[in-house]
Amino acid sequence: MPDLKLIVGSHMRSMIGRIGCFEAVAETINARWGCHTVKGTISRKAHGSLNWDIFDVVALEDALGCDPITQALSRRHVEAVVGGNNICPITDAAMISKETGEAVAALLAAAKSDCAGDQAEAIIQLEEARRAVDDALARLMQGAG
Repeated sequence: MPDLKLIVGSHMRSMIGRIGCFEAVAETINARWGCHTVKGTISRKAHGSLNWDIFDVVALEDALGCDPITQALSRRHVEAVVGGNNICPITDAAMISKETGEAVAALLAAAKSDCAGDQAEAIIQLEEARRAVDDALARLMQGAG
């Protein structure tokens, strides 16, 4: 079972990189929710001494027009409902297609960018694509055994 805290942290650090800095992230969250988040709080969350909350996630995903954490939670839910070993090869193929498409898009974006956040996002997307392939392979090998 993947460590959800590490996954969320990686995605959040990637989104921070895309926004630019801790202060800009704090202002993004403040603008979305009308609260008073400061860059020090964002720094502590980014370094793991504080946890991210759902409002932080929503604010950054909405600001960037992407939803990597929401997708990760959705996949987690699907696996819990369907059961990781009961997914059919067609579902695996669809997941591999989706994840590799996202990985290719992120890799191309990183190739055109000097932004560390784009490179971090490409790494995350490539890891998710690899996980989809590895999961499908494991299920297929269990069925063939």
